[in-house]
Amino acid sequence: MTYTEIYLVAGAFLLAAYLKGITGLGFSTVSLPMLSLFLDHKLAMPLVLLPSLCSNIMVIANSGRIKEAIRKHWLLIVAPVPGLLGGLLLLGVLESNVCRVVLGAILMVFVFWELKRRGHWIPPGWLEAPVGVVTGLVNGVTGSQMMPLIPYLVMRRMERELFVVVINLSFTFSSLIMLAGLRAHQFLTVEIFTVSAFGILPVGFGIWLGSLVRRRMKVNHYRKVVLFSLLIIGLTLILKDI
Repeated sequence: MTYTEIYLVAGAFLLAAYLKGITGLGFSTVSLPMLSLFLDHKLAMPLVLLPSLCSNIMVIANSGRIKEAIRKHWLLIVAPVPGLLGGLLLLGVLESNVCRVVLGAILMVFVFWELKRRGHWIPPGWLEAPVGVVTGLVNGVTGSQMMPLIPYLVMRRMERELFVVVINLSFTFSSLIMLAGLRAHQFLTVEIFTVSAFGILPVGFGIWLGSLVRRRMKVNHYRKVVLFSLLIIGLTLILKDI
């Protein structure tokens, strides 16, 4: 990586963390598409892992409902693993532009769902396993962990605190598998690991700064602006190689 690329990565991390602090949107949800605009997608994926992993662990550490989340929803935590392994195999053979287009499409679907979602409800039960497997498959190819897991949990109308713990436990476990998988495929080099580790600093500062701003502004309006921005980024990712 050139120094210019490293500075751009640090800037993307800072901005993504700042927006996470304000809107609550996931760090990798915002940072990965931005990085994929100017970096090879297979290079961007391992860069976001460490900062995202650290932020997830911090959320879990501050929660008092870890045992309850594991006991009730362990399937959502472990089911992504086979899908993730399959996705990593696909990542090894697919061209980066294909993965980038898939990421753009997933991002656009997520944004439309966020903007239009209603109070739909689905009962708990057998869907946890297939939802987990599909989430893992999408994660392995794109680096995105949000679809279809987040919509599924929202439609389950899960209590907010438990919702946050389950998501972060699932993301953390998948990220650890992803680290090993990317290393096995030689996408995670010492240089990338180092840049990713240093990225934890701007991420911490960005979340802190965004949290301060969050208390002084109308978050819902800001969240819509960010979602529309992500929609444009997703479209750009799809059209980039056309």
